[in-house]
Amino acid sequence: MDAIIVGQTIDSNAYVSIGVTSSLVFFDTGFCQWITFGLAIPISQHYGAKNYKSLQKGIFISIILAICASIILTILAILTSRPLLELVNTQPNLIDSANEYMLTIYLGLFATIFYNLSAHILRSLGDSKTPLIALIVSVLLNIGLDFLFILGFKLGVAGAGYATILSQFISGAGCWAYLLIKFPNARPNTSSLHFNFKELFLYIKISIPMAFQFSIIGIGLIIQQNAVNGLDEINNATSLIKDLYATSYVNACKINNFASGILQSLGLTMVAFCGQNYGAKKIDRIKIGINILRLYLLLFH
Repeated sequence: MDAIIVGQTIDSNAYVSIGVTSSLVFFDTGFCQWITFGLAIPISQHYGAKNYKSLQKGIFISIILAICASIILTILAILTSRPLLELVNTQPNLIDSANEYMLTIYLGLFATIFYNLSAHILRSLGDSKTPLIALIVSVLLNIGLDFLFILGFKLGVAGAGYATILSQFISGAGCWAYLLIKFPNARPNTSSLHFNFKELFLYIKISIPMAFQFSIIGIGLIIQQNAVNGLDEINNATSLIKDLYATSYVNACKINNFASGILQSLGLTMVAFCGQNYGAKKIDRIKIGINILRLYLLLFH
């Protein structure tokens, strides 16, 4: 929606400048999404085992690690924003606006982590509907804020970034409020403050590999983006053709995301399902779930 609204309210260059950042932004936001999902896996196991003391402690540990991750990732992302745009041969007429949009998104990585952590914890507790509702609200809010920041406040492509950050933060706050009200057994308390390195390492050793696993896909997309951006040099293209190469790739990626999103959702569902049943020591249900997932994958393919 950011790209569409920017394209209709500013110009085609603004649309493409947001599009050419997709692989780079995908790498960082994907890392945020999967590191928070990894943090939620032990929580789903504790919930399945009905070990509420460990559940509360796990949520507190996840919050601490999420804060640390948001600080580190934000600093790294900001420092590497423009160098990476140059590395993937972003067109000179797009690089300034692309960098402006990326910096805005990166400054709001804390909101991305905030929403994803709250949503993944809710899913690990068996509630997938509330994160869906929050995400729908986030999208609608994002659309309204896009028009406000771009047309009302004249903030350009940065306005689209601010709209995304604010809408994610509000949705994350809604998820956290619902979590604390609906699941009183999950509320961290003073006893949650006392944890040892072994407990902390459990969350790190699950979340970090999941984040890097997803980042491999992001690296592949960055390499692909570099190849597309280099087509103009190979073919000695004019400025018009350069934008056509980039626009075609951007549009194709957005269409592909709809299809891949279905498969990704199945994977997220299965991890939460397995975590809960592993904690409850219901291994047979895990086997049944895996077989059902295989059937779904055949149908969707």
